[in-house]
Amino acid sequence: VKFDFFAAESLATIKLDAACRQVVRHKIAVANPLMQPARFTGSTSESFFRFSPETLEVPPRSEKTMELIYRPLEEGEGEAEVTLKSPELGTYPYTVNWWWRIP
Repeated sequence: VKFDFFAAESLATIKLDAACRQVVRHKIAVANPLMQPARFTGSTSESFFRFSPETLEVPPRSEKTMELIYRPLEEGEGEAEVTLKSPELGTYPYTVNWWWRIP
């Protein structure tokens, strides 16, 4: 039996719209179907995004949330990639479309 493995495509597009200098949070639910704990760590293609907590441990057969957080300092818009990685469960990529405006 031959197996072909491919990198996962974006699981969802997260749309973030914010006024400059305001903190915006977006919750991402992560589930662990395993019978052992699973750890998730967030990474981003843009330095102005961060995750809270930076690393999350999800107990067996349960679900928790991580927050994607940003605070825009100037006007702009664009697209970024954010990823949750778990040694136990793999990579979960997301696309973020962001728009920041002056209030």
